[in-house]
Amino acid sequence: MTNYEIALLAIAVFLGASLGSFLNVVIYRVPNGLNIATPPSSCPKCNYQIKWYDNIPILSYILLGAKCRKCKTHISMQYPIVELIGAVMGTALYLDFDFTIEFAYYTIFVFGFIALAYIDIKEWIVPESIVIVMAIVGLLIPLVSYFLNYIFYINILDSLIGGVLGFGIIATIIVIYKLIRGIDALGWGDAYILGLVGLYMGPKATLSTLFFAVFQASIIGIGMIIFNRQVTVPYDDVEDDDPIKDKAALPFVPFLVLGALEYLFFGEKLITLYLNFMRGIVG
Repeated sequence: MTNYEIALLAIAVFLGASLGSFLNVVIYRVPNGLNIATPPSSCPKCNYQIKWYDNIPILSYILLGAKCRKCKTHISMQYPIVELIGAVMGTALYLDFDFTIEFAYYTIFVFGFIALAYIDIKEWIVPESIVIVMAIVGLLIPLVSYFLNYIFYINILDSLIGGVLGFGIIATIIVIYKLIRGIDALGWGDAYILGLVGLYMGPKATLSTLFFAVFQASIIGIGMIIFNRQVTVPYDDVEDDDPIKDKAALPFVPFLVLGALEYLFFGEKLITLYLNFMRGIVG
């Protein structure tokens, strides 16, 4: 690897880590209805405004000893973890797409999905503001590429078909299950997420992502049942007579996000691996 290639890789790592740092702001502020641009980041305990040298991804956390410089309040491990995930994703995106328009496109896709997964794990919600921004980008760039005769990673027709297919599959499951059982099998946020998968990667990716997600969620769900680690829907506004009250539940968005990232980076290889695994179980 030449010095030039090493420099480009270092840029991708730092860019990914920096975007991970920004995601921490998004993950905290968006569910609370706060502006992600202003005011500058500050300690939630003492309101000390964080200086730029205390906001260097991963490194500042280590140098500060995981504590606020002023009040010494412990800083959550979430911050360096998300930054590290960002660094890994930045590297993976660069290795797959180089610094192209596809790199920018799928950076928005990947980092938007990481934010949505984290928010769903913490809050059990899918912020529509993030979904709308991602949907606009997901349609706009393939559309512009089509009119500019640029051979993009995905064409606008596949994007539209994938988006409708992804949303439609989950929406159909929600409606039918509601009619039969009277409860929600999935949330509408799950439909939005799978719709975004279709927009960014097309119909084949949509079906593969759903398969990966269901497979992995089933394994975790069975494990939770075996070890009696079930959790219930945490919504405060669920009525006592609602059929979903006190039911065991598992947020599905993180599994859809994981499945989408698996498909984006590993695609056919992972499909083959899953099929061979299933053949081994059956036969």
